[in-house]
Amino acid sequence: MKFGLSMACYRWICYPPTPHDNQGAMIFNVGHPAFLNMGLPLPYTSSLRPPEAGQEAQWILDKTAALKLSPLYLASRLFATEEQARRARECAEARGIALIGSGEADFAADAGAWAREKERFVHQMRMTKALGANLMAAVSAGALMHNHFTKDPPVAEQIRRMVRHFRELTPLAEELGVVMALENHMDYRCTEIAAVVGQVDSSWLRVNFDFANSYSVIEDPLDAVRAVARWTVMAHLKDMRVQPKTLTGEPKIMWSPLGCGTVPVAGILEVLQKNAPNPDNLPLCLEIAPLPDQDPDIWVKMSISHMRTHLGSFLTG
Repeated sequence: MKFGLSMACYRWICYPPTPHDNQGAMIFNVGHPAFLNMGLPLPYTSSLRPPEAGQEAQWILDKTAALKLSPLYLASRLFATEEQARRARECAEARGIALIGSGEADFAADAGAWAREKERFVHQMRMTKALGANLMAAVSAGALMHNHFTKDPPVAEQIRRMVRHFRELTPLAEELGVVMALENHMDYRCTEIAAVVGQVDSSWLRVNFDFANSYSVIEDPLDAVRAVARWTVMAHLKDMRVQPKTLTGEPKIMWSPLGCGTVPVAGILEVLQKNAPNPDNLPLCLEIAPLPDQDPDIWVKMSISHMRTHLGSFLTG
């Protein structure tokens, strides 16, 4: 497996749509909604300076090179034009970094909304191609409206819509030479992801397996990976800690550095090693994203050390 990075590790610094200025001197409660809704200064002194507007791709490419990781999972939505994407491609090539793109849409949208969603996703497919990438994560942008738990429409109808929409997208994916990897993005169980990919039945639609996202839909991570390993062509390497009981009677799921949480990381890697179609070249993109009152560099470096020290036998690069 190829040990890489997801730019979502630095979601409060350079990852759309969540970056905020962290250089302000004012101190606020990090739980205050203003941090998300108004972009107020973050309440900590970070070791990192955020990029200037428009320089997010350059910033994360420099960071990836410094960490000596490849490939890099890069949000294609950063780029409005193919020329912008090509400049990022040239920068990545100069640093020896392979790129993976991403695209988002509400794949379970109804017929009236799908045309707009498709247009957005197709643009990101074209930006991914301009990046020189042949692989992109397909991320649901409608998870708050359409997911495993919503009943309007029922999940079975959501799956039918996704199958229909991905069948529309696969000819363009083939034309561009870009494989779409549908992610379990805190929306559907992997058994449902498997139903979509299996019914579309195209080599241009595969799976991006996220190690921890199945917790959000009450699915055991090992059951999740077993459901989709045969189609998995990339993965987001992640850990989270589950606290089943709190004083309010609600469970809580929290970020953690790799190896400090409850995700059965080694077990998932074993399943992928045995069942993924090309495990030696499977991109394993670290995606550790602490809350904004933590310094992400500390967590990322802890996680890299844990992976190389304790799980390095799975790595081919």
